Amino acid sequence: VIPSSLCAPTIPNGFQFGKLQVDTSGTVNIGAGTTLYASQLSNGGIIAAQSGSYPTIIITDSQSQRVSGNGKITGRFRMVRPIAQGDTGKYQYESAGTYIKFGTGGTFPDSVTMTTYADSLLILSVDPISSHVVTATNTLVADTSWTHFSTIRAGGVIPVVGEENVPVSISSVKTPDPVVLHRFYDIKGEGGSGFDYRIAIHYETSEIPAGRDEDSLRMFITGYYIAEPVNQFWNIVSVPVTSEDYSKSSLFPSAIADAFAYIGGYVPQGALVNGVGYWLKFSSNQVVTMYGEERRSDSVYVVTGWNLIGTLSETIPVTSVTSNPPSIIESPFFEYYSGYYASSVLKPMKGYWVKVSSAGVLYLNSTVIQSRINKRK
Repeated sequence: VIPSSLCAPTIPNGFQFGKLQVDTSGTVNIGAGTTLYASQLSNGGIIAAQSGSYPTIIITDSQSQRVSGNGKITGRFRMVRPIAQGDTGKYQYESAGTYIKFGTGGTFPDSVTMTTYADSLLILSVDPISSHVVTATNTLVADTSWTHFSTIRAGGVIPVVGEENVPVSISSVKTPDPVVLHRFYDIKGEGGSGFDYRIAIHYETSEIPAGRDEDSLRMFITGYYIAEPVNQFWNIVSVPVTSEDYSKSSLFPSAIADAFAYIGGYVPQGALVNGVGYWLKFSSNQVVTMYGEERRSDSVYVVTGWNLIGTLSETIPVTSVTSNPPSIIESPFFEYYSGYYASSVLKPMKGYWVKVSSAGVLYLNSTVIQSRINKRK
């Protein structure tokens, strides 16, 4: 128990609690990079996440009521909560006003991680979510359910355009127009299928733009996307995101020919897959924008000889590519730009030729975030 009389202690890294209870007006600090474990968290005061690498709170009990209280967690942090099958109670995170609640159907995820970026001022591209305000608890509640997790980002304040502080109405927000949000939450689930859930997020009254009605606040979701140039005529392309629609017409709507994969010869493909390179033709030089969930790793199956492979959401050096069996890569990775060139990196949305000595798997992995990729954090 952290009583109000104790002066803001700092919890050491790796500490494990049966129950962590912070009394009303009590404060506890979590150091940067710290991970703490608790089977139950009852927060009536303030848990302050220190600046630096995000501290992590791992709740080890899967019942929804294991996090409770009207206190709040401040700063930037992440919380990991295991999910109990069939538990339709509110899974609380940052505060009583920030939670997810599952419906009755499907198999629930094994766990859901929420990273809170509080008091942030970020330029994002957003889509509006139908939501309503509960002013008594400073909560924005989504009016509709979602059926999967795809790195959802939700912001809790009216956005503004540029430096003019002009509110954007819900009808005028259209991805990828940039706006400004003061707070957002990054939510990821592991496992599960056929479920649905709703989300509620917290906001501070200090974040309400001057002269605006609190009831005008809206919830938004940011879409991850990658924008890459293609050339007139033929290109070797790939799908660097996890998409809900893998049809060629959805991923590359401006293409003017079939997508051709190399399967011992060129074969047209209507539905594309990750990890494969395709020949695709365009009428002009242009930028292709592709929406979906980022892919930081992939296992690409290859056959003996030449293969046309795809890439990840981030640029990686070719020296980072490994294989099973080991050492089967026997050529450079060749990209096409009105001719073939050996490349030192594998770029998003591009495809590359590579020759291997035997059938196996190429492992692509990325751990470095590239600032040039349009990633919402």
